[in-house]
Amino acid sequence: MKKWLKIILPLFLLCLLIPIKAGIGAFGVNINDTFTYECIAAERSFALGAESGIGEGFKIDGQHFDPGTTITVIVQNLISDSVVYNVSSGGYTYFAISDLMGFLISLRFYYLFYPFTATSIVTDVNNWNQTFVEEDPGLMLIEPFIEIGDATWTDFEEFADGMTTLVATATDLTGIIISSEFVQDDTTFLCEFHISGEFNATYTPVTSPSLPWIKDLNSLEHYYRFAYDKPTGVMLGTKMYGSASGEVNGSVMELSYDFHVEQTGYDLPDELTTAKFNGFSIMITIVTLSIPVILMKFKRKSIN
Repeated sequence: MKKWLKIILPLFLLCLLIPIKAGIGAFGVNINDTFTYECIAAERSFALGAESGIGEGFKIDGQHFDPGTTITVIVQNLISDSVVYNVSSGGYTYFAISDLMGFLISLRFYYLFYPFTATSIVTDVNNWNQTFVEEDPGLMLIEPFIEIGDATWTDFEEFADGMTTLVATATDLTGIIISSEFVQDDTTFLCEFHISGEFNATYTPVTSPSLPWIKDLNSLEHYYRFAYDKPTGVMLGTKMYGSASGEVNGSVMELSYDFHVEQTGYDLPDELTTAKFNGFSIMITIVTLSIPVILMKFKRKSIN
């Protein structure tokens, strides 16, 4: 098994302990409904020792596109628990399905822990792969359609609570801080996750116990923000960005990334506190220490 899988697998197994509750509900879109999005950013850079590389852009059906490209999303079909849709630009198309369950799974196993996964793939300066590092990092357009109804937004909040509890109690994540915040009114639901702190992991291969694999990230900042239109369940915008730096097996490592997609005509707030509508927010912060300390703060807010 590859070394990065040995590091990520325990985190993956911990995530399995978090229940995902997504009730069956109606969708707020119809067949042939069409939406346009702009890929504002799709960039990732790696540096390890003297090696470095930057990947930028995304692919549709194997064709490369740069940030700034407009993407068309069309609803193709509605099945019992998902929306079938296609994504196209420049004559290239791919098909996918979308629902709340898929979004929560993507968050749990990939997007919330993106810096951990990314820094575990590029680890050995002696096996540096320039082609891999400079590959298109991808389009941040996941699950553009989810079920509508109060249960959906409650599921998001319960999911966030489960993730923060996971981080607080996982000894493998000691030193990591995670917080989440929601802002919503009758028309819009916005959410942001923030993960920061320090992270250390050591893996000792069975075949070579004298050569442990060590990752020491002394600086980690990760943000994931998204917004949905509540009446229709259509994604308005999503943004993931951050950086990590430290050492891996004695080599200095740096990672930075920025992914950003918005529906045409929508402006995803840079901070939830700048969202221009009246609503309420809930903020949950968990700090992981040797003995977990949990701080939960609930606050009501009117945003003018």
